Amino acid sequence: MITQLLLLFILAIVFNTIPAISPPTSFLLSYFYISTNGNLILLTLITVFGAMIGRIVLYNIVKYLGAKFLAERVQHGYGILRKIVHKNNFYTIVSMTLYCISPASTSVVFIVAGTAQIRIWPLLIGFFVGRTIQYLFVAATVSTVLTSLQDVISQGLFNPYSIAFAVFGIIGAIIFIFIDWEKLINERKIRFYKKVLK
Repeated sequence: MITQLLLLFILAIVFNTIPAISPPTSFLLSYFYISTNGNLILLTLITVFGAMIGRIVLYNIVKYLGAKFLAERVQHGYGILRKIVHKNNFYTIVSMTLYCISPASTSVVFIVAGTAQIRIWPLLIGFFVGRTIQYLFVAATVSTVLTSLQDVISQGLFNPYSIAFAVFGIIGAIIFIFIDWEKLINERKIRFYKKVLK
């Protein structure tokens, strides 16, 4: 049982470090819940903490790449946005919680946050609360169709909803990166950079 719990934890980290081509973590939890008949609360907490570590890794990778490769004017715009977001941590926590209760992928949130170097701890609190609720619901209600890890990966990757969320997430992240946030915040005008790299 300990080996299975460790495998669940490691896979949750891996699935959440990869931004767009991994199956939903709730599928992973559902499979382990069905196959081990283990304690749902314990399995959920292990999954959530593993997922959080994966998102922290993703956030820091994007943060490092953004600081290293994004143009200075782009980073300046993110700095203005960052000050606004940091003024209300409670709103960030509540918004993130509500978002995480939905089945939508959170990869785009952490990619955006890492790119703009937005404070991560309010996001993690919201992630913990929202994903705990969402994972519990999915694992408690899913039918026993996930009979192997191969099913988890194949059904997760090729599920139409997973594909749609991944595509919209990638498009959203690209739009965010190219928006001139300084002009949008100060002048209420939408303008996109033609070039964002140094």
